[in-house]
Amino acid sequence: MFSYIGLLGSIGSVFGNFVFKVWLIRVRWHCMFAGVVLIASASSALQLFLMLRDSHGRTLNERLHLPNLAFALGDDVVMAAANQLLSLPINILMARLCPEGAEGSVYALVSSVQGVGGTLGGVWSKMATQFVGVENYDWSCLWQLTVLTSTIKLLCIPLLPLVPKSIADTQDERSSCWAGIFIATLFVGGLVFALYEIIAAML
Repeated sequence: MFSYIGLLGSIGSVFGNFVFKVWLIRVRWHCMFAGVVLIASASSALQLFLMLRDSHGRTLNERLHLPNLAFALGDDVVMAAANQLLSLPINILMARLCPEGAEGSVYALVSSVQGVGGTLGGVWSKMATQFVGVENYDWSCLWQLTVLTSTIKLLCIPLLPLVPKSIADTQDERSSCWAGIFIATLFVGGLVFALYEIIAAML
């Protein structure tokens, strides 16, 4: 089962690359980012079909005669494609801004930001799981955690002004400076917070 999920996730990543290269590379990035985030959020919320049951103990997808596997695999494919569509414009932007001879440093910087984001996301996921009350022996509140994680994806939409509107757009120096300061603050703050939570959990 997990091998199929991993395979379909890889297919979703390739599909995201294809869609971006063929249709989305010239569109307005703000519209593309917003659309992808909305689709990813809706796809994540579809897991509620597997959790909510009627008085007879049947899930919503069982009432519609849809297999559980379709929801599990479909969400993985959609999220893999969405992650590619969200990361490719950033990679293109970094490649255009990269000074000659500093390719390794820029790649390391991007990888560091992504790594800190993943670590911080893991810490926040743990906190959200504990806050909702999901335990290994009690999954009754899992639907609330799903609603929370699906909704929280939308919080990145107000940050769209920090990125260029399209591949041909160049922001003015003042706007780029403020965007850089904001992102650097998020990076340092997230790193310090993640390290604090990890060390506190070990003590």
